[in-house]
Amino acid sequence: MSTRVGSALSALGVRPQKQPRRLRRIVYVWMFLLTAAAFAGCNDAPGDLFVDIRWQVKCPQGAPSCFPSQHRAHDIFTFAGGVTNEDPPLPVALSCLIEPRGADDVLWSFSAVTSEYRLTIRNAIIPRTGGPVSGPDCTVEFVDAVNTYVGKCGSSVLTEAQPCRFSSVGFAYEDRVMGLLGPTLSTSLVCEGVRAPSTAILVRDMTAPDVRGERVNGLIPINIVNCEGMPLD
Repeated sequence: MSTRVGSALSALGVRPQKQPRRLRRIVYVWMFLLTAAAFAGCNDAPGDLFVDIRWQVKCPQGAPSCFPSQHRAHDIFTFAGGVTNEDPPLPVALSCLIEPRGADDVLWSFSAVTSEYRLTIRNAIIPRTGGPVSGPDCTVEFVDAVNTYVGKCGSSVLTEAQPCRFSSVGFAYEDRVMGLLGPTLSTSLVCEGVRAPSTAILVRDMTAPDVRGERVNGLIPINIVNCEGMPLD
């Protein structure tokens, strides 16, 4: 899909890396809609993975070894194989997997990796019909500068033992994100007091920045279209 988008941009005389974030975002959505409409009903293969997420790592008050200038906002609104919605844009590797876990639950994992930062969600257990996140091995991992931070996750109230909290996860099978077509996983995330396993005195928060002209009250919005394993049977 990223190749098709790139070709279309070239045909229009548009250079993606020189365009404002909002214009790149509109062009990607437009191309997604045209492609989905053209192939709807004649292609049973899963669609291309599309991810909409933005976050920012911050230092709690009084945290040591903190350099706020390094904590720029990260903004991903692209297909697998695309680039970030930042200036300058960075190539980003995206993956998302949902696997059955017994009769009533699924196991969700996700990652977004660039040359400068990384966000990974592992072993999140979700009811098949959607709902709260749980699981003894649910973790959120992110890289801030050169340090890696790992925290337990779930949908319970934030605690020192579980510093990352997801809102209830929703599964949708029609238009959900700006009209994008395909099965969609939607949730939000916030982390407070996540520590670096290698150096326990290093602690960070992770919230949503106010970008794209939107205010999201600190909750990291996560919308993923065509995650592998969706739609659920």
